[in-house]
Amino acid sequence: FTSSGELTITQVKEAEAPAAPDDQPRLAGVHPALADRAMAIIAAAAAEGFTLRVSQGVRTFAEQDALYAQGRTVRGKRVTNARGGQSMHNFGLACDLVAVVDGKVSWDPALYQRIGGWADRVGGLEWGGSWTKFKDLPHVQLAGLPSTSTLLTSYNNAGKGREGIAAVWAHHVKASAYRASSSPVVKPT
Repeated sequence: FTSSGELTITQVKEAEAPAAPDDQPRLAGVHPALADRAMAIIAAAAAEGFTLRVSQGVRTFAEQDALYAQGRTVRGKRVTNARGGQSMHNFGLACDLVAVVDGKVSWDPALYQRIGGWADRVGGLEWGGSWTKFKDLPHVQLAGLPSTSTLLTSYNNAGKGREGIAAVWAHHVKASAYRASSSPVVKPT
């Protein structure tokens, strides 16, 4: 605990919060600061008796385009307003968390409001439920990032793919804001 009674990310990781075997692989490829924060949210939820799982981390441009097509050119509900290259998922800077109740994904909005609270307690994150135009309740992303158009320019200039993502991280993610020594804490409720 810190002097103010808050848990550090390391302490949360070491807590006995259950993690599903598929949470870590779904965070593979996202920025390490985001992965740490997502796992801290999962641990904070578990400490309060709730189960969250990572449903998505990095998304390819093609995967993003397929989601964008839902409810437009493909049957289904619209789940995003972002095409490939227009989502923080495409740059490894966002993930989606789902609530699990009795072993099944629950879409109870009250549970997703809690994600916003846990994200706020962990710090360094922006929660999609706080957006005014398109609320994305399962979505969390690193805070303080430039627009996706700025990120896309860096990505394209670096040659796309893993090199492009590395360039985005190097140029646009403020390392000092996510340094381990200043890692966020899970503030007590």
